[in-house]
Amino acid sequence: MDELCAVTFSTALGPAALAYGPRGLVAVALPAQTEPATRRGLESVVARRRLGSKGDEVLSWQDAPRGAMAEAVELVRRALAGEAVELTALELDLRKLSTFAELVYREAQRIPRGEVRTYGELASAVGRPSAARAVGSAMAHNPFVLVVPCHRVVGGRGDLHGFSAPGGLRTKAALLAMEASGRDGEPTVGAVDGTESRLKPAHPKPGRAPQPITSQAGLPFDPR
Repeated sequence: MDELCAVTFSTALGPAALAYGPRGLVAVALPAQTEPATRRGLESVVARRRLGSKGDEVLSWQDAPRGAMAEAVELVRRALAGEAVELTALELDLRKLSTFAELVYREAQRIPRGEVRTYGELASAVGRPSAARAVGSAMAHNPFVLVVPCHRVVGGRGDLHGFSAPGGLRTKAALLAMEASGRDGEPTVGAVDGTESRLKPAHPKPGRAPQPITSQAGLPFDPR
């Protein structure tokens, strides 16, 4: 039976949570509307991973993070405050993930802040140019949200597709806006060949840009 440590922690957007084990980071949950909802979100992600030999992993909630877990908490907190932090140094527990998912997650971590890649570009980058749909599936089941920046992966025309964190596509759009580094404040699409183009605006409602993220109210989280 595997015991994994979990903790909730305050961020600029509300209470987030993560789970950590002997092999590294297991899962991250972005803030929901309440701390109990965030905890349930993390528990759901951990349960889906079924890391125990019989799917019987134990999630032990901690009052405060320690060691490598504390480092992960601090980096995620700073990222959600809008800081440009390096998350790729965090060790990921990749057990029971397919080789394809591992490749996709590692490639996604190479997407620079302020840029996006399409599902097709990620598929080509891992040597499977016809596997854009499989890349989309891997992103949808990403347990390391933010650390593996699935919000930076978009459709072929720059349109936004599914995002499983609280708030869905509205959260995805807001995170991209927060990270934007283009001259006009929009993320850029950095293609495999090194060229760039502007991300096609894809807001929740026509004509409405995402609001700046300054508090939990800045993200339209869905009740859980």
